[in-house]
Amino acid sequence: MTNHGEDVEKVLTALKKGIELESFGIKFYTKAARDVTDPRGRQTLKFLAKEEREHLKFIKDIETSFENREEEKAHTTIKTWKEKSHHRVFPEIEAYLEEVQKSRGDKKILEAAEEIETRSITFYKGALDEVENKDFKDIFNILIKEEVGHLELVQQMNDYMTLHGVWSGLEDYFANE
Repeated sequence: MTNHGEDVEKVLTALKKGIELESFGIKFYTKAARDVTDPRGRQTLKFLAKEEREHLKFIKDIETSFENREEEKAHTTIKTWKEKSHHRVFPEIEAYLEEVQKSRGDKKILEAAEEIETRSITFYKGALDEVENKDFKDIFNILIKEEVGHLELVQQMNDYMTLHGVWSGLEDYFANE
């Protein structure tokens, strides 16, 4: 059984990686939206970038609330994290996007988006499993739910493109909810 301080440390570590995940998503969706010519595709990708920005703000707000507590372990973890180099979950954004664009087109952008959302879900589920505190679990449950929604949207867009060869609009997705 972990104690509160260990849970705080695990949450802070996961939040730092969550910031990396969400930042990658923002960059990917923003750049992909500029490169897609279909207005419905651009709308979808801009929507996903906006969603990722909201997740980033949520994570940073939570992180700030931990930082403002006077818990020594939280401060030590934050200081240690800032001083060490981090293993990246994703490759550098420009190289990744070039590879996606050169060989794949719009359909492949959606396939890459599915991979991004799946990685995020997997990461947040792993973070959820690492903590015992219910309030801390709620942080990751919220993020998992959001990312699952994104994955469902991307999968629906991908399925539609597979069937029809064009983008579906967001209104079609939200009409099915």
